[in-house]
Amino acid sequence: MVMAEPKLTLPALHVLRIRVTLRLAAPVRLPSFKGALFCSGLGYALQRIACPQQC
Repeated sequence: MVMAEPKLTLPALHVLRIRVTLRLAAPVRLPSFKGALFCSGLGYALQRIACPQQC
C-alpha cells in the first residue's frame, strides 16, 4: 500500500508597501547609488528587532 505524501501549505504572506521620505538636517555626501546604503541600514535595524541577541 502506497501512502500519499502530506501536502505542505504555507501561511498567507501579507505585504505592506510603504514609501519613506527622509530630510537631512545638515548637508551630507552620499554615494551615487544610495539603494545599498538604505537597504543595509534597514536590514540592520530589522535584525536588531527580530534577533535581540546575536544571530
